Order: sequence, then structure tokens, then C-alpha cells
Amino acid sequence: NCHQLEYLQAGRSPYTDTKIGPFPVTANVDFNMQMAELGAGYTMAESASARWEVLGGLRWNQHDINVDVKGSWPIPDQMIGGGDEWYQAFVGGRVFTPLADNWTLIARSDVGYGGSDNSAFHLNVMVDYRFQDWGSAFGGYRYMKFDYTSNSYAYDATQQGPMLGVAIYW
Repeated sequence: NCHQLEYLQAGRSPYTDTKIGPFPVTANVDFNMQMAELGAGYTMAESASARWEVLGGLRWNQHDINVDVKGSWPIPDQMIGGGDEWYQAFVGGRVFTPLADNWTLIARSDVGYGGSDNSAFHLNVMVDYRFQDWGSAFGGYRYMKFDYTSNSYAYDATQQGPMLGVAIYW
């Protein structure tokens, strides 16, 4: 059995210089996102060329946003903040295809749902290298689409890019 806990944290600090009427303003944005998921898989079918699994679990997201506005008279300096925390259950599938000794191609897709205004689509493809009986290292590409809205916060975005990690087996 493989028990894998994934954790993602991203931080960005964009800013913009603009004007409100004739008055110059600088807005510095601090956006922090954290995501963790815990899940389990069950093997549905297995052959020499592939192993097919169904997945299920729970995903947690937390966002914090702070905007530091620096203005000149009559625009006052001010700090604006927001963010939210939410959970969603997910179900999906995963396929493992051996490539060579200790090397495996893994593809995963799942959908997350926590209500009509809380959904996600997740897809990743990676290559896994099993370096010991207890662990492996993997790298690949992840695509994740979020659509979340609450009374005070909304996040409708796509995140995609390379991923690296370690899996521990027990």
C-alpha cells in the first residue's frame, strides 16, 4: 500500500502602480495559498502492462490575501484583506504503467465537489522512480481548475505547471 499526503503552498507578491484620478497609488498584493489532501486508492484491475485504481479523499484549501495600498493626499494608506478556507471531497482514478526497472508512468484525474459553488478538476501525469522499498521520487505536470464562491470570497482560477515530490510506502 502507498499512503501519500500531498501539500502545496504558493506565494506571490505582485504590485501595481496606478492612479485614482490624478493621484498616484501603489498597491502591493500578498497572496498565500495552502492546499492539502488525504486520500486512498483501491485497485480495480491489474495486468503486466498497467494497474487501474479508483481514488477518494478530502482536499483542504486556504487562501489569505492582503492588499497594502499606498497613496498620496487625499488617498489614505490602507490595508485590505480577505481570503477563505474550504474543504471538498474528491473521487477519481489513477493508472500505473511500468516503464523499466524501478520506473513507472502514473496518470491521475479527479473531480472535487463541496457544493454547487465549490468544485475542482485535477489532472496530472508523472514519472515515478522507486529508489528503495520504502520510498520513491516523482516529477511531472499538474493541471488544476478551481471554482469556489462563498458569501465573502471567490476563487475561479486554473493552476498548472511542473511538480516534484516524494512518496513513502508502508
